[in-house]
Amino acid sequence: MRKGLKGWKLVSGLLLLVAAGLPSSQGQTPHDVKRVEIAAKRFSYEPSEITLKRGQRVELVLNSTDATHGFAVQELGIHLVAKEGAHDEVTFTPNKAGEFTGKCNVFCGTGHSSMRITVKVID
Repeated sequence: MRKGLKGWKLVSGLLLLVAAGLPSSQGQTPHDVKRVEIAAKRFSYEPSEITLKRGQRVELVLNSTDATHGFAVQELGIHLVAKEGAHDEVTFTPNKAGEFTGKCNVFCGTGHSSMRITVKVID
């Protein structure tokens, strides 16, 4: 059964690679994707603020070095979880402008509730 799961992961990964190389319906190419890396550590994000442009595809990468951390911005539909020493990522297109607060969505210790990041989406 585990072999079947590995095979499925390989197939889905290949499909994602193929899809990433195709222009979107908005005429964007992979070069139009903005890559943003965020480091999560007890009990903060670095950087503490990011600015995105509405309508521009973003590859958001969450890296963790010391514990399992999450990153969630409910209004933008972002939910990531990165285990210690690993990363999680999502590619999305912000569809509304505003200032949003990202929070750690995985309990990571006594300072967990103070883990915040400001996500600004501009027109």
